[in-house]
Formats: sequence, C-alpha cells, structure tokens
Amino acid sequence: AGPAVGSDAQSVDTVVVHTAAMSVRGKTLNNVSLSARHDPDQSWYADIDSDEASGSVHWVGDTR
Repeated sequence: AGPAVGSDAQSVDTVVVHTAAMSVRGKTLNNVSLSARHDPDQSWYADIDSDEASGSVHWVGDTR
C-alpha cells in the first residue's frame, strides 16, 4: 500500500499518472503518461505523453 493521504489535500505537490486510457473533455487519450508539479507560487507545471498528444503546460494560479 502507498502512503496515506491526509485531510490536508493542499499538501499534494506532485502527481504522476500512467494509464492505458484517459478521457479529457470527451476525448480519449491512450497510453498516457502524465506528471504534474505544484510550485509554491501557485503555478502548476505538467508534461503529458500519449499516442494522440504530447507536450507541456504551465498553469498560473490566481495571483489576486
């Protein structure tokens, strides 16, 4: 078993997913490898690789 996730969900700063298929907005991606990390500045950086798409994204959180 992996580590337990506590009630403080904001403590998660890295997500790694490997799956045969993933649905995103009605589209199916196959053979998906996704890694994402959250920086203290509220930004997310993600890399995805699949049969249908690959690339990187930088999501900037609300800075107000």
